[in-house]
Amino acid sequence: MKFTVTERGCPTPISGLGGYCLGHKYAVNDTYITKDGLPYIYKMGELHFSRVPEEDWERELLKMKAGGIEIVASYLFWNHHEEIEGEFVFDGNCNVRAFCELCRRFNMPFFLRIGPWAHGEARNGGFPDWLIEKCGGMKHTRKNERPYLDYTERYFSRVYDEVKDMSDVIIGIQVENELSGLPEHIEYLKSYLLKLGFNPPLWSATAWGGGGFTANVPKEGFLPMYGGYPEAPWSSKLTPLLDTDTYFFRDERGSVGIGNDLLGDYNAVQESGYIFPYLTCELGGGNQVTYHRRPLITADDISAITLCSLGSGVNGLGFYMYHGGKNPMGKVNTLQETRAAGNTNDYPIFSYDFQSPLGECGQIRESYFRLKSIFDFISACGVELASMPTFLPDERPADLSDLSTPRMSVRSNGKRGFLFINNHVHAAHMPPFSESITVELPEKKIELGLDIDSDAMGIIPLFFPIGSEVARYVTAMPVYVTESEIVFEANKGIKPLICLEDGSILPLTGSAELGGVTVTLREPVIPESATLIPVKLTERESALPLSAFAHITNRDGTPIAAAESREYVLEVPEKAKYLVTEAKGNVGAMYHGDGLFDDFYLYGDRWVTDIRGRNNSTEIILKILPLCEENKEKIYFETDMPVGGATPAVYAVMSEEIGYIER
Repeated sequence: MKFTVTERGCPTPISGLGGYCLGHKYAVNDTYITKDGLPYIYKMGELHFSRVPEEDWERELLKMKAGGIEIVASYLFWNHHEEIEGEFVFDGNCNVRAFCELCRRFNMPFFLRIGPWAHGEARNGGFPDWLIEKCGGMKHTRKNERPYLDYTERYFSRVYDEVKDMSDVIIGIQVENELSGLPEHIEYLKSYLLKLGFNPPLWSATAWGGGGFTANVPKEGFLPMYGGYPEAPWSSKLTPLLDTDTYFFRDERGSVGIGNDLLGDYNAVQESGYIFPYLTCELGGGNQVTYHRRPLITADDISAITLCSLGSGVNGLGFYMYHGGKNPMGKVNTLQETRAAGNTNDYPIFSYDFQSPLGECGQIRESYFRLKSIFDFISACGVELASMPTFLPDERPADLSDLSTPRMSVRSNGKRGFLFINNHVHAAHMPPFSESITVELPEKKIELGLDIDSDAMGIIPLFFPIGSEVARYVTAMPVYVTESEIVFEANKGIKPLICLEDGSILPLTGSAELGGVTVTLREPVIPESATLIPVKLTERESALPLSAFAHITNRDGTPIAAAESREYVLEVPEKAKYLVTEAKGNVGAMYHGDGLFDDFYLYGDRWVTDIRGRNNSTEIILKILPLCEENKEKIYFETDMPVGGATPAVYAVMSEEIGYIER
């Protein structure tokens, strides 16, 4: 496999974008964003403040920051703030001003995804029912048409009133979301926001959909942002999706899977002469499961799509979701997306866990630590990496179904570089391989042979300075670099070693002196699991309504098959804060007395439920809808989900911070 690296021109500045946020100056060119004059690869994570209890915001933001997230992004869901016309809600969990104040305190810029249409698996994409009715239907929204603009302007004005003195913390505003072919509407919305007084350094719009950014995003004044997910639970297919292009190194910026539940299937757009940096706002930190499709997302999945994005030239990592949440219960309707409400998919009423690095109750997953390692690499090497274009090899996978051809890329400035490797695909097996690789730079070349395990992935620095030495390559990822110390972390499935300029090979273990600096191989984090206390269950005759299941239909529009649900009274320890449920079946629901307060589409992961404020004399009831053969035939599972009933296991967590939950 051969890479040919050529010289590239200097970046061209882009006018109309840039400014100050939290004391730092940001500017934009056609290759990357700069922060205080230096190339900058941002690390942004999405947390929907209105889906997380206000009392937990501080703790969860600090966990995000500890995990390496620098910028916090969030949608504003209109129906969370004005479900009933004229009754604005900007307190409690909807207090955007208080959330901004916390971001300011923790020196974490806030990226405001203001909408007005958001999607986010919310009812009507976040539009209140009354808005659709008053506009004469959804077809008269999301365009330059009145009265839709009148209501939107009123809503934007109300949002501005809340955050007008928070301008120093708002780094960017995303206008609309997943809107295809109406850049003039996006331009109008921005013009009104500017008129109100919003003026952040960055403005963005999502760029996927037929036609790519040239059809969807105005050509001036906006950064097109892209995305890609480890799976596509919104797909109507009930078979494995082995053609997910996010596991490839690519020239294309659009992903074939993202947004096709709303925009239809399309091919990723091949465009040359990009005039914007390659930035993302929706790299999947996981996936929300739909009723009909329930993938089990792993830390390998999330690491792989992150590495493939970086190796394809991405200079800004935005994760959706980085932190899961819980839908509020509306006063008029439930506020999640449902087919019964005319939306595209059926989602749980409450749970928006997303299998993200930090789950809906703040539980920590393995992906949190795996992403932290990649973020450490960016902190160590991102200034140099940002200016390096991507080069693909002469031998590439034949198509999206090719699992046998090694997947690699190089980013290089012509003098040094990084080799990116991914040998992992969700729900498939890529074989191990031994590969001879040649990287030809303008004045020198590297030849290396690698033994790559199945599911291996990583970043290999090329011509990497180590004190007075220069390593031809190091088969481990640099995560900390100073003049006196360099720390590496082993790439998964690749033996760590150093090849010096004279061709000699050194093992990379422990800590040693090389070139006058200390070189260390860092051990991976082994988190301590949360303490789980078994909860006694007593099964009883089913007495509660099937309210958690009533809205669900199959993809063909038929109701799901009737099945006899099972109910359990839980003997929860006093002062317990969370419940962790292991259950087989179709759908689970939690009731406090006779009131539904949590639900979950069972797919093979542990279900975590917040019971703070509910653990009193009133009973907590677990209800499970078993899986029957007729329903199983219409649901895609990636774990063995048996037909029939099985007694669940429930555990209590006594601490306020739930910690790491093993799968």
